[in-house]
Amino acid sequence: MVVTCDSSRLCSLVMVSSPESDSREGIPGETITLRTTETGLRIDGVVLSKRADRIHVILGEGTHSVFCELKPTPDASAYVGTAMGGEIVYERSRAQVEADLRRGSPVHNVVR
Repeated sequence: MVVTCDSSRLCSLVMVSSPESDSREGIPGETITLRTTETGLRIDGVVLSKRADRIHVILGEGTHSVFCELKPTPDASAYVGTAMGGEIVYERSRAQVEADLRRGSPVHNVVR
């Protein structure tokens, strides 16, 4: 998986497959379900980087993908960010994300 971003923070996610990869495995890395606050629509995001203080995700595919940074709410009950002017929520608490990281979540600090 290769991510390229331009100066306006528009990012593209390109999947790179190798001959030894099994197509049944799906996308390498973690996918999380997010909710838009305006419509309640649930969307999947590919995690690029995951730490207790922030989560970076890509929404969409290819040239239509959007980068989103999620940060914990003040009460640490969820993570929020904005994408294309709308608020996006990851409905897991900071404590739950920290527990995931301790257990060895598939993605941790991939993007620097």
